[in-house]
Amino acid sequence: MSATPVLQGPARFAGTWTGTINQGVLGTPQVKIVVNTNATLVTHSSNLSGAMGTHAATINGDTLKWHTGWGWLNGLTWTLTPNHDGQTAVATSKSLVSAHGPATFSRNPE
Repeated sequence: MSATPVLQGPARFAGTWTGTINQGVLGTPQVKIVVNTNATLVTHSSNLSGAMGTHAATINGDTLKWHTGWGWLNGLTWTLTPNHDGQTAVATSKSLVSAHGPATFSRNPE
């Protein structure tokens, strides 16, 4: 039995991730995050607000970061940090007035 290779570079982030994240008074929506193969764009949606659009993303070490461009005072900052298993990740969202997460998201099979 061979071990699954550990993904490196943008491949660590690329794909579809789903999970729930507490958004305070807005509830705990189901969120879908789709990261392109270069990890330069993120598209996400939720059952709370529908499609949230596509946003530029940047890799900083082990974390992918993007801004949604909506919400209190210039939007939410999201992060996604894959775990070593390559199948789960820690997600957070922050605005100037609140922070939510960490929440565990799962990679969906393609």
